[in-house]
Amino acid sequence: MAPVQEAAVRNDVEALERLLDEDPGLIELEDYFSPLVSAATYNSVEAARLLLDRGADMNKAGDMGGISAWLMACHFGRAEM
Repeated sequence: MAPVQEAAVRNDVEALERLLDEDPGLIELEDYFSPLVSAATYNSVEAARLLLDRGADMNKAGDMGGISAWLMACHFGRAEM
């Protein structure tokens, strides 16, 4: 798992901000799942908000089975997402 995904999973907004400030392209990183899908999977609400504020697409289907952050949030019943 890439550092940007780890930060999303841990809901570590400070680390996520730092990583995205250094490389805004990380928001679309596809390493199994995108950072936003990772945040949705682990109910990392603050990380998801940051990613969305930075332009992440909640409907973008990733390379891994076409799973989007929206679909993952629904699958796990993440109403806050």
